[in-house]
Amino acid sequence: MKKGLQKIFSALFIIIFAALLLALVTPPTVSAVLPTPTSAPAVDTSPANNSWEYTGEGSLVHPDQILLPAPNPWEILLSSGLTVASGGTQICHPFRGGQFGWTGAIYFMNGSSWVEIPSTTEWTPDEEGRIMICATAPIAGTYVIFGYSEPYERPVPETEEPPINDLPTELLSLNSDYTIE
Repeated sequence: MKKGLQKIFSALFIIIFAALLLALVTPPTVSAVLPTPTSAPAVDTSPANNSWEYTGEGSLVHPDQILLPAPNPWEILLSSGLTVASGGTQICHPFRGGQFGWTGAIYFMNGSSWVEIPSTTEWTPDEEGRIMICATAPIAGTYVIFGYSEPYERPVPETEEPPINDLPTELLSLNSDYTIE
């Protein structure tokens, strides 16, 4: 009987020892050098891609830090913000969307609202260059671009009557070749 117990304890010892060894031994790590992708980097196709160009001192503001809502319900934020240190600073931003039906404007953060400042959208330096939206920042502060894609139909507020077609119904049902003079 003692030999039977001795065999059981020996087998139990071997099992516990093997389990401890497996727990303590870490498997070897395999490292490999993965090939780098050779494809071209993704192109930003947003209407106002790239970054601000300006004279004087300024700093960029990440779009996530622009907490005020758009000045109009039909406009969206198209750029990062630019905080300029002094008024009279010429600010410009590439506006590729301008050639694809987008309309944009530069706005100044005035407390808790946006104020549109006079801006121009044109090819710089000419048609061989790129389309830019530019303005002169009148005072120090934060500037952004808001815009919308055309065609845009202004929503009719509930207080306004919708436009009424005043053509007689007989004319509306005529052939499309008929012209009204």
